[in-house]
Formats: sequence, structure tokens, C-alpha cells
Amino acid sequence: MITTIPTFIAHRYLTSVGKKSAVGIITVISIFGVAVGAFAMFVVLSVFSGLRDVNEQFMGTMDPALKITPLQGKVFTASHTFLDSIKNNSDVSAVSCVLQEKAFAQYRTAETIVRIKGVDENYSSVVPLDSTLVAGHGIELWTDEDYTGQALMGMHLAYTLGVNVMDMFTPLHVYVPTGNTDVSAVSTLFKSVDIRPVGVFSHKDYDATYVIAPISVVRRLLGRTEDEVSSVEISLKKGVDADKTALALQDVLKGKGLQTKTLAQQQEMMYRIMNTENVVLYFIFALIIAIALFNVVGAVVMLIIDKKDNIRTMWALGLSISDIRSVFIREGMMTVAVGAVIGLALAVVLVWMQAEYSIVMIEGNMNIPYPIKLTFFNVLTVIFTIFILGYVASVLSVTGIKSFFKE
Repeated sequence: MITTIPTFIAHRYLTSVGKKSAVGIITVISIFGVAVGAFAMFVVLSVFSGLRDVNEQFMGTMDPALKITPLQGKVFTASHTFLDSIKNNSDVSAVSCVLQEKAFAQYRTAETIVRIKGVDENYSSVVPLDSTLVAGHGIELWTDEDYTGQALMGMHLAYTLGVNVMDMFTPLHVYVPTGNTDVSAVSTLFKSVDIRPVGVFSHKDYDATYVIAPISVVRRLLGRTEDEVSSVEISLKKGVDADKTALALQDVLKGKGLQTKTLAQQQEMMYRIMNTENVVLYFIFALIIAIALFNVVGAVVMLIIDKKDNIRTMWALGLSISDIRSVFIREGMMTVAVGAVIGLALAVVLVWMQAEYSIVMIEGNMNIPYPIKLTFFNVLTVIFTIFILGYVASVLSVTGIKSFFKE
């Protein structure tokens, strides 16, 4: 309900302006400009939110929700008691022990440096490794004590070495240095194991270097005990706050020289890049909206000039200069509000339709809907940005109103 004189007059000015007059045309253009800016900002922010979710899901295919690693050194002891203390947390879904190290690998005559990662039988419950397989099959982690160890390899690494997962008779030789400095006995300089590649996975961060094998094989290669691990990887129950769980687990691990990292902390650089991109996109579209708001400034200035006789009448009737300024500031804000509501409403409908019905698809081999996400935070971001910039534009447009009161 309109309760103040400045608001009432501003509302009358906005609704009664002639559509065919210069002021009316500029006002319509102003509303259109604000609507386009609001529409574009919301759609772009929603697309970026969708892409962010896709990136997080993609990272989660090879990285756990939480990861416990030593603050110093390469390994730590993960006893049954230690693992039970983690499993006792009600937010934890599954726990897996991991042991990894750099190694030298040879397949036939091809050679390269790899990172061999030993995982236990719970690993598939922590990381959806099977979803990344592009050839072969997974690892029989619990049945290889008396058989040549089976392993998965990154797709780029398999291509580099010329690995054929259908070849059951050609092993991958993996070597690590023993630390022995007696070069006269070459055979004691390295320890080795033979493993058979049975599957190939695809993930951009792991394709080029990773070999995933049973942890028992890697322990034998590195000479580690059954309790020694490089990390403990943890999956969480659906809907659980990873940050809160990480803090709770860190309290349990206090004084043990260990740290708990969330997925965001494990991929810190990636998250920094995504956050930077988000901020840059926000300021680019804020600048576009600011430029569009120059039309609002022009519309309000034209209205002030058109209503100069009314301004003197309002002054004669007792309205203060601040009240008269308030009339045109509010008229400018109403113009911004109309444009913002129209643009934001259309954008919300479009984003919702894409999220629900997948109108736009990514062309190519993937044939998946273009990622987009409707969030209340993005709605608030657009509203806050437009109304702050709109208020500044409206205030700037009335700076010269005092000239009408000079003799």
C-alpha cells in the first residue's frame, strides 16, 4: 500500500508517463535494459552453478569426500582401533586404506614413471571407480594373494605403454628403489612386482600416471607392514556436511600428526579457479547492468526536466528539497524494480525448464543436457546487485535538481 507522498507521486509518474513521449520511450528502454541485464546475469550464474556441480561430481569419481593424510612423512599407522574410531562417526559411510608411491614401470619395451596406488577391498565403496572404466574390468582385490596382481591403468598411460588388457600373458613390471647404495650388486638396488593390467579408466587428473592395484601387492613391493598406509579415504552418507564431519574427525585425530581434507581442500587449486571465474563473471555482468542503468539515469533526468513546473508546485505546497529528490529517486528505483522483476522472472522460468526438461543439449559424443542449476542464492545475488546499482544510479540522476530552486 502506498503510504507516503513521495512514493505516491513517484508511482503516479511511472504509471502515467506517455508512451509516445520522449520520457516514456526512454523509460521503456530503461526497463528493457534492466530486464536484459537481470536475465543475462541470472542465466550465466545458473549455468556456472551447473558446471560447478558437474566438476564436483567429476572430481568425486576419483577423489573421496574426506581424506586423512600424515602432516609429515609418507605413511602412518592405521590400526584396527584407529579405523574403528573413524567408522564410529555416524556420518561415515565407508572407509578405505590406500598406499601409494612413485615407481618405474615397464611393459614389453616401453618404460615410464608411474604412481602406483594400492587400494583395499572397500575402495569401490568410497570411490565409484567402475564408473570411470572404459575398457576391461575392475580389480579382484580380495583374491590375488597367489596370483599375479591385477591392476587398472589410466587411459593415457595405457596408450603410452601400449598396454593390451586382453593380453593375459604380458605383465607390467613395476620397480621401486630399495635404498641400497651398493652399486656392485645391481639386483639389490630395486624391488619389483609383476602385475597384469585388466582394465583402463579415464579421468583427466589421473590418466597419465596412475596404476591402481591391490594394496597387498603394493605393500609387498614397498616392504610395508599391514597397518602402514599413505592415506585413509572416506565416503559420507548422503546429505552430510563434509566440513562439519571433517572437523569432528579432526578432533578424534588430535595429537596424532594427521590432517583431514575435504574434497575442496584436496582440489584446492581447482576450487580457487572456479571461484575466481565466478567472481570475474559476476563483475563483468555487474558492469553490463551498470551500463544499462545509464538509461535509468537518462529517464529520470528527462522526467525531472519534463516536470520542472510540478517541482516548483511541490516546493510551494511545502515539500522539502529532500522530499522532492526522494520522489525521483523512488521513481528511478521503481523503474529498476519493474525491469528486474521481468528479467528475473523470465530467467527463472528458462533455467527451470532447462533443469527439468533438458531443452538444450551438449552436441557431440556425450549427448547430455547442458548443465544448469536453479538456486535461491543466485536470485538474491541478482536482486542485490541490481538494486544497489539502481539506487546509486537513481541518486546520481537527481544531483542537479537544486537548480530549479535558484532565483
